[in-house]
Amino acid sequence: MSEGKIEKMGNVTRVAQFVKLPRSGDIPIGFYGERVAARSGETLWGREHSYWYEISIYKSIANKFIIAVRYRSAKEKDEDHDDVLLADDVTDVVMQLREYERERALLTTFRHLIAAVADDLGVVEMVDLPSEPPK
Repeated sequence: MSEGKIEKMGNVTRVAQFVKLPRSGDIPIGFYGERVAARSGETLWGREHSYWYEISIYKSIANKFIIAVRYRSAKEKDEDHDDVLLADDVTDVVMQLREYERERALLTTFRHLIAAVADDLGVVEMVDLPSEPPK
């Protein structure tokens, strides 16, 4: 992150930072905004892992969400990998991460990161409830 951009929201003025996110095999993504959530699977269930995912969620000044998914490895022969996903709202953030998980058949640890990020963002999965209690 580097220089800032002034953002006015009602009576509140704040400086949004310029964020530049790498993408493996592609040009970086840049935007003005702030990080609103971040989770790492490096240490999960009380133990360190030799490879893991990191998820960072950013909110742009255009009220869009940018998701940085990073694969990291402690092994020298493995290469780190960076992906960027885009979402319209916090519910879409979770949907994009679930789709990412499905497409790559990722391990259970990634699902736990999704749940932690959803909790950080206040996302609750709603189910249809009956309008009247059962008799």
